[in-house]
Amino acid sequence: MDTYIHQHGGLGDMILCNGLIRYLLQNKDKKDKIYIFCRSRYLKSVKFMYRDEKRIKIISFNENLNLKDEKLLAKFETNKAEKIVDKIKLNKKIDFIKIGFENYHKTRNVEL
Repeated sequence: MDTYIHQHGGLGDMILCNGLIRYLLQNKDKKDKIYIFCRSRYLKSVKFMYRDEKRIKIISFNENLNLKDEKLLAKFETNKAEKIVDKIKLNKKIDFIKIGFENYHKTRNVEL
C-alpha cells in the first residue's frame, strides 16, 4: 500500500525526516511507494536528497507567498495535502501520515 506523508515544510525538517522516510520504506512491499509533500522552493534539494530511491516520490506545493507566519503557512499546506489525499482515497486504499503537527505542543516540554 502506498503511503503519503505530510511533514513540516521547512528544508531542515525535510532533512531531519530523511532517515524516518527511508526506514518506513524498508518495511513496505517492493512495489509500494512513499509520496512526500514538499514546498516548491525546496523541490530541487529534496529530489536530490532522495535521488537514489525511485520509490520515494515528491509532490510539490506552490506556497502562498502572502502567508509570512509559519503557523498559517503550515495550516494552508495541511489543507492542500488533505484535499489531495482525499481525492486519491476515492480510487485506492492508502496510508496518510502527518508528522509533527497534532502533538507538537503536548511534547515540546517533555523531559527525556
